[in-house]
Parts: sequence; C-alpha cells; structure tokens
Amino acid sequence: MMEISEKINVEIHTVKESSYLEGNVKYNVNDLSNIDTITLALYDAIFETINKSNLKISFIRHFVPAINTILPSGEPVYEKFNKGRFLAYQKHFGNPINQWHIPAASAIGSSDNCIEISFKATNHIVKVIENKCQIPAHQYSEKYGKYPPVFSRACIIEENNQIKLFASGTASIKGEDSQFTNDIYDQVYNTIENLRILGSQFNLKQYGIEYGFAVEDIQHIIVYYRNTSDLDLLQKLIPKFLSTQCTINYQLRNICRKELLVELEPVFIKKGDVSATEKKYKIEQNRIQTESFEFHLSEHCNLKCVECCNISPFNQPKFMSLDEIDQICIFLTNHINPEVIKLSGGEPLLHPDIDLIVKKVKSYFPKTLLRITSNGLLAKKLNEDIFQHIDQIWISNYRSAPVSKNNIEHIKQLAKKHGVIYNIKSVDQFNTIFAKETLTDKEEIQQIYNDCWMRHRCLMVRNNRFFKCTRAAYIDDYLNTDKNGIEKLSEQDSIAINDSDFKTKALNFLNSSEVLNSCTYCLGVSGELIENQQMKKIP
Repeated sequence: MMEISEKINVEIHTVKESSYLEGNVKYNVNDLSNIDTITLALYDAIFETINKSNLKISFIRHFVPAINTILPSGEPVYEKFNKGRFLAYQKHFGNPINQWHIPAASAIGSSDNCIEISFKATNHIVKVIENKCQIPAHQYSEKYGKYPPVFSRACIIEENNQIKLFASGTASIKGEDSQFTNDIYDQVYNTIENLRILGSQFNLKQYGIEYGFAVEDIQHIIVYYRNTSDLDLLQKLIPKFLSTQCTINYQLRNICRKELLVELEPVFIKKGDVSATEKKYKIEQNRIQTESFEFHLSEHCNLKCVECCNISPFNQPKFMSLDEIDQICIFLTNHINPEVIKLSGGEPLLHPDIDLIVKKVKSYFPKTLLRITSNGLLAKKLNEDIFQHIDQIWISNYRSAPVSKNNIEHIKQLAKKHGVIYNIKSVDQFNTIFAKETLTDKEEIQQIYNDCWMRHRCLMVRNNRFFKCTRAAYIDDYLNTDKNGIEKLSEQDSIAINDSDFKTKALNFLNSSEVLNSCTYCLGVSGELIENQQMKKIP
C-alpha cells in the first residue's frame, strides 16, 4: 500500500463554545490510482482530530479530482474514492456497518488535482436521517462499486438555538438509480421532490420526530451543475421553489454520476426556531412580512378525507364571494405582505368563479407568488388562462382518491409551458387531528404548539377575523360550541381585521410562543399517523 510521506494537517476554522468545530484537509493527488489510499489517510487525520474533541461529525463535503474519470485499470475514480472512505469508517468504527455513525455528505468534482474534505462537527445530539424513497447509500448494490458510498441523506442538529437539517448532496435518484437521464428540467423536479420527502413530517416520524421541514424552510442552498448551458434555466427555475430569504450559491462542478446534471445541497431551519433576540415576524414598509396567507375559496370539498387538515368534511357548503375576495385583498394590502398567497379550501376548484378569482388576486398582487392547492380531481378546470396568472400549483394526490394520469399530465404540461412550479404530492397518511379527550398537560400542549408548522403557514381570514391557524378558524363549528356548552374559542384565538391597532396586536400575536385556546383540543401535526381514507358517512 502506498505511504503518504507528508503529514496531513487538519485546519480548524472555528470553535464555538467548545461544542462546534469546522475543519478542512486537502492533498495534492499526483497519481489518481492511489486516491483510495489518500482518502483513507485524510479520514485518519479527521477522525484523530474528532476523537480528541469528543465530537460527532454532522456534515462532510468532498471535492474529488477527476471524479468521472475511468482509470487505465478500468476502475472509476469515484469508486476508488468510495473504497478509501469505506475503509476509513471500517477502520475507526469496526463492524457491523449499521453501528457506524454516518453523517450527511456531498461529493462533487474538484476544480484542480487536489482532493479536499471539509467537515462540521458538534457535541450536540446528531440525528441521522434517511429518505424513505431512497436506498441508504451504504446499502447500494455492487453495480455502483464493491465499496458503497458512506453517507446518510441528512443530519439534524441544534445549533444557535435553531434546529437545522443538513441535507446531503441530493440528486435525481430513486431507490439507488438515476432518473431522467440528461433532462435538466425533470432532474430538478425529481431532486426537489427528494428534498420534500426527506424533510417531510411523514418521513421524520419514523425517527420519533414530530415536526417537519418544507422546501420553503431552506436557509441556504448550493446548486452544483455540470453544464454551463444549464445555468440560465437553473437561475430561473430554482428560486421559484424557495423562500425569497434563501441564499443560493451556483457552482459549476462535475457530479459523481455522469448522467446527473444537477445536485442540491441545502440547509433547512425548523419553522419558528429563532434566537432569543430575533423576531420571526417583522414590519417592513408598513406591512407584516409573512411566509404565506391563504384564501379558503370553498370551505367544503369533493372528498371526505378522514382527519382532513381543514375539517372540510364537517363544513357546510360555502363559497367565498367576490366581495369577500376584494375585502381581504385590501386588508392584505394595508397590513400583511405574504411571500406566497394560496388559493385553497376545501377544494378551491369547486368555486364557480375560480378563473375570475385568480385574475382578481393577481391584479392586487402582481409580484407576489400565487399558488393553487388542490386535490387535482377537477384538473380539467385548470385552463391556459388560469396558468397564465398563477406561479405555483400544489396537488395532493391522495391514496384513497388518486388523480388520474391524464390529469397529472395535463397539469405538468401546462405548468411547463407557462413556467409554473408544480408539486404533485403523494399523500398516503394523515395525522390524527383532535385528541380523544381534552388535553390538560401544559408541557404536552406547549410542545405540540412548538412543533406545529400550521401556525406559520396557514394564516387566513374567516368571518372578518385574522387567524394564524386554520384549525382555530373552524374549531367552534367542529365542536358545535353553541349546542355543547363549550366556550367559543375562535374569537379568542384571532384578531378582528378592522381593529384600530391591528398591526401591533397581530405582530405580537404571530411572534407569541403562547399556545392558542384551541390547542387544548388539537394535536397539531403531532397526532398519530393513519392511512388516508374516505369517510363512509359524516358522524
């Protein structure tokens, strides 16, 4: 085996409170046939440093020279690199592999002949995460090399009073195989879908985690792309999926598989987790800045899903009038500035004036992202005119009432034609919404509230009152408070939109960590998962 004559030094970039460490090692590779030995030596140096600090690695980034090259021996450079990495883990952690601590990682091409490895470590709890729709990389079959890549799909850590998800470099892969070979547009969509699944509450539940991460929660993302000719499309397409607060770094790099054209490396922050001095909601240009706001165009639905998030099966048929649309648009113009306006429900496509509403809302907010969220069963009502005025369309494809392939194709084709972002979300499970008995444990209620993303993404107006949660807006109707002698909760958990001091009250309301009165009946997004199914009759 080759000996590396010079000592490998680990450069320590930062140490925070003796609990965080960032480091870097690099080595000039003169002979690619020895890259496995070099990789092993670099990892030896890293593990030696980590062991001294009693920390755990949460993320590793690799820059590998000539990553797509096939050596004269017939061995791909990337597979030789994977051999060195695998042997390093085996040397330091022994066997079996399922007991190794495997952090999130990226491996892309180097711009020179140096192999460089940077890493992030912490003594805080590191939760290793896999994607339920992808085979764990260390379990890949031998068609991707005798020694599989050693990385997890993500790690979750707490850092600076925030819970963060560091996702590995993510590409268009399902199971273990590449998808949409040499099609940059579809590879982007498939990669984004992988990130959605990875951070979803339904994926994280298997690890005992009750919250979730949306793509809109990405704070920073690196976009690695193979071909210069694809940059223009990526710069137009990628930002449409993300929050305007997200920083994007585009890097021209080779990717580990030749057929892959793009790889995304994001950092997510759990919604609502901010430092003690930072406010999530702020007033800028005399309006409260929010992630989203939704119009419930129809309070009822053409489906009767058990545990419907918006309690639609129990709602009486009701459409929002065009006058109400105007009133709420004017209210938003004066008080709220959402990044995304969602036309939702119930099922919004039931509304007989959906075309007029789309045009009306867009006329009020031409620069704000406009999204339709639907179950997709009435997709034929989505015509060219509607797609010319929306920016996004989110389809929940329910297991109990799946959207036809023709409808999905109809949506995809119109979206691609008009530059509209689509998300076809397969929904197999729902959370149980309401507790069987009124919740009384204050700590339990507070934790449910803390983990509930609905209080950030489901702001709405109903009956001339502003809510930060759809459940609170409908709770009285569901509990039938008039007949059951329960104190009305909706008014207590909302603010009148004509309140003379609305902005001050609303800012305090949105930033408050105090639970809602409705929370004593609601499980937020922490309820038990059940199979998505339709009610046979309304109780």
